[in-house]
Amino acid sequence: MIISIIIPVFNLEGYISRCLEAIFSQDLDSVEVIIVNDGSTDNSLNEIRTVIDYFKPENVLVLNVANKGVSSARNLGLVTARGDYIYFLDGDDIVSQDFLKSTKFIISSQSPEMLIFGFNTTKPDLEILQRYEDRFNFPDELISNTDLLNRRLDDKILVCVGTVIYKRDVLQKHSLQLHEGTSYGEDLELFLKYCSCVKNVHVVSKVLLNYVQRPLSAMNNKRSIKYDAITSLERVVAFWEHNYIDAHLIKKLHSVFIPIALLRMAMEAVEKKMSVEAGTLIRKDMMSRLDPIVFCEFRGRRKIHYLLLKILRHSPRFFTFLIQLNVATKKRFRSSLKRGKSASSKLFSKNIHARLDNKKINSHIKTFKLFSRSDSER
Repeated sequence: MIISIIIPVFNLEGYISRCLEAIFSQDLDSVEVIIVNDGSTDNSLNEIRTVIDYFKPENVLVLNVANKGVSSARNLGLVTARGDYIYFLDGDDIVSQDFLKSTKFIISSQSPEMLIFGFNTTKPDLEILQRYEDRFNFPDELISNTDLLNRRLDDKILVCVGTVIYKRDVLQKHSLQLHEGTSYGEDLELFLKYCSCVKNVHVVSKVLLNYVQRPLSAMNNKRSIKYDAITSLERVVAFWEHNYIDAHLIKKLHSVFIPIALLRMAMEAVEKKMSVEAGTLIRKDMMSRLDPIVFCEFRGRRKIHYLLLKILRHSPRFFTFLIQLNVATKKRFRSSLKRGKSASSKLFSKNIHARLDNKKINSHIKTFKLFSRSDSER
């Protein structure tokens, strides 16, 4: 068995059918598919059975379990799998028509320790929101784990759970699995830990997955803030330290990547208009975590991240004002485009500046300068 495809399913009625159809319509030789129905309460299980009855594929296993979360479902599939390679696929995502042909060829001919590829982000109707090649452009190549980790921490390459194929014996050797009880970041945690356990990674330039953004999915829930992702990254730091990985990578993860993740969390909190109580808790949590920031690690465009972090640390109100202004600007810019108006000069001059309270801005700036001055004196 070459590849074991593990698909967790929880209430994916209307999505799981097309996910399975995309797989079953390809050459399944040396492939097993493990579907873990994680206590679905909708019509997901019936849709799974209908698709299986239609295609009648071999080496397909359906496991029905009580709901324990996506990580638990993936781990169950992992211990059940017989393939040399493990591929985790979300039940609402769709692989490309040549997914199995491409991945099996590379695995059979090169036996890579790890395989990653590109993906397009789409709406549920598969309208493309973001083409992978618009952000990342790289050739098919074999790169070192250090090179890949540096690219990922610098946001020069992006992965999601369905764009990585792992080698099962590496997972077993290092006792790697998904951290259960985690809502966010468990897939990135596994990816970063696994990378530190291998020497080389095969990067495929092709787009082999449609990553579907659903309005009600966990990653797009407007009422949630992804605290678990930070805890997951801290577990990676501990794992790397224990495995004696490059100290520079540890420093970059701890002092740059995690603070930027916290910054994005703060921006998300403002954009989602969280309650004052929740926002206060986030700010307190961040203030205790921002101490290890090392300025020299922030280079290029990330210097703006450092500036925003400093503003957040010293003047949360000014930070909130800036993010709210940014959101308002984006909304009015989109509205202007929809109305067919061109230049954004009218947008900024008439719609934004006319509404700004200059006294409020000056007050925020004076406060920030005061805090910055006291910070430099310390």
